Amino acid sequence: MELKEIPETIDINTAKENGNVNRLKAQEKNLNTILYQNKNGTKTVYNFDYPVKYVDKDGTVKDKNSKLVTNTDKQGYKYVNDGNDIKTFYPDLISPEKGMILNYNNINIELSPIN
Repeated sequence: MELKEIPETIDINTAKENGNVNRLKAQEKNLNTILYQNKNGTKTVYNFDYPVKYVDKDGTVKDKNSKLVTNTDKQGYKYVNDGNDIKTFYPDLISPEKGMILNYNNINIELSPIN
């Protein structure tokens, strides 16, 4: 099993211990579930109390990812966690004048330190 097939919500060591070899995305019932075929033919279901996947703007279901990448969407903000439906935008330097922005469904919340 290649590392790229494991979403960040599942620990690589746990996946290896369970013998996970093949992701069964078509059989996953909702955004809170991840399903694998195991080496021995059984299946492992990972159920979460919260969504670990999201539907992108094109309607594709994707695993949530918190990795920061260079931002090209919001001017004045250098980094964003692009692999998520809840976006966090970061400027070069967080200050009382310009903080981190949380964005979900066109709702923005700015978090800034108090000086």
